[in-house]
Amino acid sequence: MFLNLTKRQLICLVIAAAVGLPFYFLTREWIGTSNAATGMVILMLPAFMFAMYEKDGLPLEKILLNVIHVKLRYPAIRRYEIENLYEIQETVTTEKKKERRKRTCREKEKEMIDRRTSLISKRQEAYERGWLDDADEEYRIMERQKPMIQKKWQAL
Repeated sequence: MFLNLTKRQLICLVIAAAVGLPFYFLTREWIGTSNAATGMVILMLPAFMFAMYEKDGLPLEKILLNVIHVKLRYPAIRRYEIENLYEIQETVTTEKKKERRKRTCREKEKEMIDRRTSLISKRQEAYERGWLDDADEEYRIMERQKPMIQKKWQAL
C-alpha cells in the first residue's frame, strides 16, 4: 500500500489528521502555537496508538477489550483456598502439648491419691494389729479424709 502502511494504519492516520489539523489551525490564534500543537498531539495520540500498537499480533482495541473482560466484566473467582501446612502442623503440636500437660496433671493427681489411700490403709492395718498405740487421733483424721479422696478418685 501507500508508504508501506496497511489499510488499518492509513484509516487511523487519516482520522487522526482529520481531528488534529483543524484543531491546530482553529486554536493557534487564541491559545498560541505551542499550546495548539500540544493539544493537536494529545488529540491525535489515541488514533496513532490504534494504528501502530500491536502486541502478540493483537491490535490495541482487542487488547483493551481483553483487559476489560478480564478485569471488569468477568473478574476471576477464587474457587479454592490454599491450606497453610505450617499453620496446621503448629496447631496440632500445640494441641498435643496441651493434652500431654492435662494427662501428666491427671496422672500426678491419681498417684497422690493412690499414695494417700495406701498410707491410710497401712496405718489402719498397723493400728488394728496394735503396733500404733498413740495414733488414735491421726487414724480418726485419716478416716474422715478417706471418703473425700475416694470421691476425687472416682471423678478422675
